[in-house]
Amino acid sequence: MNNTLIPDQAHIDEISKRLWSGREIGKAAVMVGAGFSRNSRGTSPSGLSLPLLEDVGIEMFETLYPANAIPAEQHVQLRNQMTAGTAIMNLASEFETTFGRQALDELLIRSVADDQFVPDVVHEELLSLPWSDVFTTNYDTLLERTRPRIHNRKYDVIYNPSDIPGKMKPRIVKLHGTFPSHRPFIITDEDYRTYPRSFPPFVNIVQQSIMENAFCLLGFSGNDPNFIYWSGWVRDHLGNSAAPIYLCGLLNLTPSQKQLLERRNVIPIDLTPVVSEIDAHDTQLRHRVATEWFLRHLSAGQPLSRNTWPESGKRQLWKSGFDLPPISPAEVPDEEFDESPLAALDEETAKRLSAYWRRQRKNYPGWIVLPYNKRIALWRDTDPFIARIIEVLPRLTCPENLWLTYELNWRAERCLIPLADDWATSFESVVNSINPFPRSNPSSAPIRPNLPEHPNLPWKQIAESWVDIAFSLMRKAREDQDESGFEKWTEILRPIVKLNTEWQSRWYYELTLFNVFQFRESRALEILEEWPAQELSFWEARRSAVLAELGDIDKARSIAEKLLSGVRASMQPYLTDYSLLSQEAWLMLQLFTEKFPGIDARQEQQLRWDELKAYDIDPWFERNTLQSDIQSIAIDVETGNRETVNFDPLSRTLHYSFGGTLAIKTTDAFSYLRLFEEGAIPMRVGGLHMATREGAIAGRLISPFSFFWGLSAMVRSDKEEVLYAWFDRVRIAHSISARLIS
Repeated sequence: MNNTLIPDQAHIDEISKRLWSGREIGKAAVMVGAGFSRNSRGTSPSGLSLPLLEDVGIEMFETLYPANAIPAEQHVQLRNQMTAGTAIMNLASEFETTFGRQALDELLIRSVADDQFVPDVVHEELLSLPWSDVFTTNYDTLLERTRPRIHNRKYDVIYNPSDIPGKMKPRIVKLHGTFPSHRPFIITDEDYRTYPRSFPPFVNIVQQSIMENAFCLLGFSGNDPNFIYWSGWVRDHLGNSAAPIYLCGLLNLTPSQKQLLERRNVIPIDLTPVVSEIDAHDTQLRHRVATEWFLRHLSAGQPLSRNTWPESGKRQLWKSGFDLPPISPAEVPDEEFDESPLAALDEETAKRLSAYWRRQRKNYPGWIVLPYNKRIALWRDTDPFIARIIEVLPRLTCPENLWLTYELNWRAERCLIPLADDWATSFESVVNSINPFPRSNPSSAPIRPNLPEHPNLPWKQIAESWVDIAFSLMRKAREDQDESGFEKWTEILRPIVKLNTEWQSRWYYELTLFNVFQFRESRALEILEEWPAQELSFWEARRSAVLAELGDIDKARSIAEKLLSGVRASMQPYLTDYSLLSQEAWLMLQLFTEKFPGIDARQEQQLRWDELKAYDIDPWFERNTLQSDIQSIAIDVETGNRETVNFDPLSRTLHYSFGGTLAIKTTDAFSYLRLFEEGAIPMRVGGLHMATREGAIAGRLISPFSFFWGLSAMVRSDKEEVLYAWFDRVRIAHSISARLIS
């Protein structure tokens, strides 16, 4: 395999980056010349290729100057002069003067024989790319006939300036006419001279495209009259403000030729090194393979599909049959791991797993709440490794132990899964062995940046990972209402969070929820007042949600509306930012709870939510799906109706009771309650209940594992029948006694 990068690789990468700029239509345009059409496939067995302009020029010359009219040596010399470069335009003018314009047009139609050729795979590769526009000086219809084969892009065709108003990008623009009847076919020197006056809309559309995009010329040679004309026109009209034009192909330029092109603001991308191993005598094969390699290299720059995450969505590698440079040098092959819980996870495999998970995380689109089906897929791929990770962590050295801990924790957070006790013990052991903040944290951990044996570790990345894991441990202590553990992490992180505003907001959020779980609403409101506001941070949405639930609806609404306006203002045209779109959707849902809209506003909101579903963003679906899961769990474990004693021993109520083990399907219950925190949705606002009965049932299901979190969920859901059914006087007394003893 040829692993050598070609000298002009950086320019190809720049075009690719402009093509895949995050917009539906890229920031690159292409102009296609006659050389590109030779990649077509003939319908007859003759094996002929579409002629180049110089081939057409030879036929003109032979008609004007028959071989028997001039001495042979003079005939050859004159033919070479008159069919090279811009001389062809003069030759075409001479032909028109002698035989008339109709004869010239008929010669072009006859010579090119458009109907005897069909598009091939290279044409499909070209139109599969997200070009802003495709311009062509070719008369043939190969590009138009390629369109039905392209399913991911719709190109409108512009044959003459009057088509421009009714066509949308991306477009195929036929600048020089097209067979059989869109004329004139631009070829004479007079056609070129009068072109700006005769076709000003085409001049304007090309000029604007060159100003806005990376502009590629494909299928042209350095002395092609069309290329010379268009590049000269750009210099004349745009001067030094013109963006560079890229001339791509098998150029075989001398140093002086390359220098001349660069002086004309043309960057040559010579693809000759790509096909250095192919027989030099097979010129057309070399051109075809080099062109296909170039287009496939641009295609390989496409980011992984967001909607397929966490699957990689890798494209099938191109097998050209030749020893060519790699299409994507940085591509990493898919990893395979033994998912059997009995398979040992050695240190080397653990490192590979950590690296693989890191690559997946870096491709994460940015959803505020990972969509339901993707949570299932991500956790399905994670769960088989958890026990083996916990086992291998003590054997890993720093920072590998921290990296793997961080990746597992990140996946659990995305899947709305709380830390199990054994995970937390293992995570805390890793965190306690490292202290990336010796000035703020008095811990004498054996690995610190101020020790001489650890100065070269990636401390910035270590610090970020360490803080994230510490926050997860703080969150677990809050969910378990482990007061001593929560206080410990609160104090450890207190001086550290001042270094980062996001950390600071997360710290205040945990402190607020801890007090909400303890039913200390006045203290929670005090903390919310102390919380420094941040513009354009989704932590503000979470602050707003708690304020709304605690009764300060006006202030909550003001924060949410301001944040929603900021999120929408941050969106850029043609760019798809999943994080901002997701924030918008969840903020709309929060404002729905805080400011119940009228019918017109609800219809407008629904239209926007429907648009966001295309990006797997649907807050109502996330909430309703988990509620359905909770309902199913409740039905599975119900044993019927019975009369029970409430907290007040003189009061009795008919209610649903639950049978079976309390551990049945509690994961969905935990996820349902975490959804409200992650999505910044209050469980209830005044008389509007977002958690409803399912919130109380979820609290009931988790109460054996997180008693006060469960109790808090039941109270906040405001469903008395579930609360009374479970928390009678005896159970409350027993639970408090057990807690005091522990």
